[in-house]
Amino acid sequence: MSDWEDDSEPSTHERSKPKTYTESRRSQQDSYFPFLERVSGNPTYIGALIGRSGSNIKKIQSDFNVRVQIEEQTKDITVKGRYREDVDEAIKVISKIMSGEDSKFNGTSSRDMHTKRKADYGKSEYDKRDYNRGKAEYGKSEYDKRDYNRGKADYGKSEYDERDYRRGKANYGKSEYDKRDNNRNSNSQNRYSNNEYYSGNDEFEPIDWTAANSRAEQKNDTDSKYSFPKNDYSFGNDDFEPIDWAAANRNAEESRKARWANAPKLTKDFYREESEVANMTMKDVNELRLSNNNITVSRLITSKDEKFDDIPNPVWKFKQCFKDYPDLLEEINKQNFTEPSPIQKQAWPILLKGEDLIGIAQTGTGKTLAFLLPALIHTDGQPKPRNGPNILVLAPTRELALQIEKEVNKYSFRGMKA
Repeated sequence: MSDWEDDSEPSTHERSKPKTYTESRRSQQDSYFPFLERVSGNPTYIGALIGRSGSNIKKIQSDFNVRVQIEEQTKDITVKGRYREDVDEAIKVISKIMSGEDSKFNGTSSRDMHTKRKADYGKSEYDKRDYNRGKAEYGKSEYDKRDYNRGKADYGKSEYDERDYRRGKANYGKSEYDKRDNNRNSNSQNRYSNNEYYSGNDEFEPIDWTAANSRAEQKNDTDSKYSFPKNDYSFGNDDFEPIDWAAANRNAEESRKARWANAPKLTKDFYREESEVANMTMKDVNELRLSNNNITVSRLITSKDEKFDDIPNPVWKFKQCFKDYPDLLEEINKQNFTEPSPIQKQAWPILLKGEDLIGIAQTGTGKTLAFLLPALIHTDGQPKPRNGPNILVLAPTRELALQIEKEVNKYSFRGMKA
């Protein structure tokens, strides 16, 4: 056991306690960042300095190669860096944020000056001149840059020097045979004039564009020598005929009508309104709807010329809708229901008449039974039974589909199954 670990054991000399990892790490940082500046923090803008998840502080540290620390109690801000100019630039940015001048920090202006100064550090005047020239050329096309470089290379040269320079660029990296062929092509080019095309072959004959255009005019029967047949599609086949989409649509419509003409007619109206329901006054109807969760009904009118029947009155007893279906009433009685729910009172008369319906109600208010019982009656009441599925129920989730299946299986109506 060492002396400094045991206080009871006397020691002839005093040993220093070893530094912890945090202390040693801090001392290394102090030596790595010799320059330090402090600025007082404004609590109002501390959040703007920190940024979301510390993004602004990270940006300052990255842009200026410094370390930024904020004291929890005093809110003072300490900036450390390897170079004095980096620390000063970071302090300027932080001071702007603390004064409210740059509450939405982006660091562009100070960082651009800092980056330019770092880019120019140690460069000669010629290097800086090339850097500024690169900025001037930014956004120029390759042709502009090529002309600029050519002007530099040709400055002070004679016409012969420029010709030899261009020839040297064309022959760079080529063998003696390639250079010889290149010179031959150059000589061949001089033989042909008047914008005629050549391929480097002495036996090549120039194209007679006048005769070609004349043949094109005769073929297309048009004044333009570059035009194509109008309102037509060509894929290199002269026998191609454009598609008559109007005729295709007419044929499709006729085919659809012929297919549905042989289908049996559907019976849609299965509702016989009871006298006590039909004789209700408008006041009675409104009171019944109001007492059942304030039922509201409306027509979805798509055209002013369309004529619609009045919306059926709501019911309040099961037998008012299903008195002609005693087996279905028996299934309902097995579930110990006393009266229909609000959505069922209004939906059953509408659906039994064969009309479309959009019903909106809270969860657990009997919407499944509201569309299920009329669907069973519509399926059973058709003059010609149809093989296979007759009712399609769409649900947005698997859980809801299983819930609907479980509810449907509670009712048995003339052998139908889910």
